[in-house]
Amino acid sequence: MTPVDRSSPTAWSYDVVDATPDVRRELAASAQAIPFEYQHEVTADVGSTFRLLRVHGPEGIAGGLMLQTKPASMFPGHCVVHVERLGTTLPEAALAGALEHLRGFIDADGSVLRCTINVFTPQPELRARVESALEASGFQLWDSVDNYLHTLAIDLRPPVEEVFAGLHRSARRNVRQLSKKPAHLRVIDDPSLAPRMHDLVEASYVRTGGVYRPLPLDRLVEEARLLPEQSRFVGLFLDEAPDEAQALVGFAWGRNNGDHADYSVGASAADLPIRLPVGYPLLWDLIEWAAGWGASWFDLGGVSISEGEDPLEGISDFKRFFSTDVRKVGGTWVLPPHSLRARLAQRAHPAVAGVKEWLSQLGAR
Repeated sequence: MTPVDRSSPTAWSYDVVDATPDVRRELAASAQAIPFEYQHEVTADVGSTFRLLRVHGPEGIAGGLMLQTKPASMFPGHCVVHVERLGTTLPEAALAGALEHLRGFIDADGSVLRCTINVFTPQPELRARVESALEASGFQLWDSVDNYLHTLAIDLRPPVEEVFAGLHRSARRNVRQLSKKPAHLRVIDDPSLAPRMHDLVEASYVRTGGVYRPLPLDRLVEEARLLPEQSRFVGLFLDEAPDEAQALVGFAWGRNNGDHADYSVGASAADLPIRLPVGYPLLWDLIEWAAGWGASWFDLGGVSISEGEDPLEGISDFKRFFSTDVRKVGGTWVLPPHSLRARLAQRAHPAVAGVKEWLSQLGAR
């Protein structure tokens, strides 16, 4: 968030509008560090709609909160609202007012079952102030986490040669090995490769026991081709293969989040005809790309810090070859639906049987 003189008499105003491409571009031009998913529609969720809670300052749009509304499948005619990456998307002095406006927007819409907010910032002091503002606005820390709590960070302020030298020697060796293999890296700018990319990601999720939520990769690849500083898809291709799709054995996606970049998605084939450390050169390519447009740090996309069995531990071990700088970045907050409980309790409809108890449990969290 941009530091603001709290003694200033600046008056903020707020409104909620549909997140059209023009509205997203207007937000991106503000002085805030605007994450990729605020500037581009990433999800492929059927029925999701996006609105922007805009913050108006003396010089125009000063930031905002992106509101994703999803239909509640168990309760026809109702929805849930989610806000992603609260932390750098609006001036800190405007936060309390923005949260108050959000509450008013939700209270005025009788169809909202739940509102959740994911906090995201690696700055502990700022995160504490954001969480205090959420608590003061009636939000509660939620046991369920929609995004990762911790990540590994790479400082990109030094020259890129120093960044590379700071990697574990095994990572450096595996990056260099690609030059000795019958394979090569190439930017993916052809949307026709999206089906192959989907297959690679889905297979990776199966191996780790995760739930795959398909992305509109064809559209995202095309957007990356048109706006190469906003995101980058890089693929690792075998030199000899029947066709380009079969040649693609791994890819990684990096995103520009204003002040930093992140490793959003990565996947590779399980069985390769040659011994090849696929993930290392792909990830290093994204780090070089981020350093090239001036990112101050690189977010490795979450890390597991729990002890014991974790299906994602292997991925976390891979990331630790690039960084050991663990940072807490997030948490999920929920607005207890007190007024909603009262409304639904008055409706004697079989479709909402048991909802009173469910909402009571939700509000108690």
